[in-house]
Amino acid sequence: MITVSGANDVLSVEENVWKDYILPLGEGSYDTYGLLKYLIIDLKFRGPIGAQCFGIKADKRWLIGKIMETWETYRPRLELEK
Repeated sequence: MITVSGANDVLSVEENVWKDYILPLGEGSYDTYGLLKYLIIDLKFRGPIGAQCFGIKADKRWLIGKIMETWETYRPRLELEK
């Protein structure tokens, strides 16, 4: 199993570094689609994929909706790349 979240591709200067490194999926400057593409297409990962949400201060219903919305944009792109 893997878990993934959005993240910024920076060395954090935040007092709480999770503000840069654990964001809703699809947010931040780090290419989470590219990471998932590498895992699923190149490494042929077939296990479960979960969302990392630890420390994200947001309404949980909104957060799950945002994560699923992002995943639903990733999924067809991944299918085309197989």
